Amino acid sequence: MRRQIDLERLVSKARWSTYLHAAAMADTCPTLLYLWNMRLCGALLMPLHLVEILVRNAAAEALGAQHGPTWPHSDAFRRRLPQVHSGYCAGTELEKAVRRSARVDDVVAGLSFAFWHQLFTRRFDQSLRNRIAHHEPIFHRDIRADLAAATRIIHSRSPSTLDWLLHHEGATSLLATSPLEGKIAPPL
Repeated sequence: MRRQIDLERLVSKARWSTYLHAAAMADTCPTLLYLWNMRLCGALLMPLHLVEILVRNAAAEALGAQHGPTWPHSDAFRRRLPQVHSGYCAGTELEKAVRRSARVDDVVAGLSFAFWHQLFTRRFDQSLRNRIAHHEPIFHRDIRADLAAATRIIHSRSPSTLDWLLHHEGATSLLATSPLEGKIAPPL
């Protein structure tokens, strides 16, 4: 019981209440649920790592095809960037990356996932990666659907890389150990 009290104090009452509520509904221990959530977040970093790199590099290839091999320096490209959204500005980030290095490969590697994500959508705050990065509960998500989406992206760029990932990732087997499995339905 002492561990649960320490976690509640250290994690915050508001965040801990999420675990308490779900654990009570599933008749399981909130500390066990918290631990499983942390392990799942860690295991999901491997497929998300590949997705982020593959999406980033595919977007960079497409930008190079449309705006030329020095696309980060293209005024036409810069004018098409999304406007400031929730305090983040893709144009400002691109300018900083270009100032650090004129090499396109360095610019691509130096841009955050927020930059690449904004090229496609403005719903960055809802992504699994962002939830994990902010150490938030993810146990209520349909992680199998998230993994399926990640594997589709990886497969579309490289089936052999997907085979390699499936051999090494641990999220799939960790899902089978969920303290909530079969006890409560995820929220709609």
